[in-house]
Amino acid sequence: MRGRGGVVSVVDANDDNIFVWWVNLAEKPSSDMQRLCGSWTLEVDDHVALESLTFARIPLATRSGTRALTAAELLNARMLDPNQTLAAAIADRNKHQAVFDAEQTKRVPSKRLRQPTWPIFPSPLNIESPPPWTLKQPMNRPADKALSISHWLSALCSRWEDFESERLARPWLSAIEGSTERDLPLIYLTN
Repeated sequence: MRGRGGVVSVVDANDDNIFVWWVNLAEKPSSDMQRLCGSWTLEVDDHVALESLTFARIPLATRSGTRALTAAELLNARMLDPNQTLAAAIADRNKHQAVFDAEQTKRVPSKRLRQPTWPIFPSPLNIESPPPWTLKQPMNRPADKALSISHWLSALCSRWEDFESERLARPWLSAIEGSTERDLPLIYLTN
């Protein structure tokens, strides 16, 4: 997942502004494009800039962000579903745990495998009330909701990366889905 197609545009808005945060979904982001890779505050009627920031990217919008995208005639049918994406990641981890468990039962006690250290994925996201991205500062600035959603998505990507590292460290597990790091399985909202 590279380029524009590998970037989520998190969109939120209030009466005066539209807030956009970019989150790079590529595995192991390079130093020239970090996981959180851009943020903008736009005037509420700056539809040209909003189109530029969301074009060919994966939108993830709050209710007010969806209204801003609709007002700009930019609502995309391919909106990311963060909780179904999380569920797909967890299901994949559980599938690999079941394969591990089945392999473990076939082995004699002296040949048992070391249990993988699977990552703990974040809790499901309430997009209208995301967890604060920092405990030191309560969410009260206008762009905080979009930033908190972006940090949640960044955490999900990092945990997926950790999962893939554990999976690839075990040849008999990597044989299931291939021996190269896979992208986070993205699920989109259906209309």
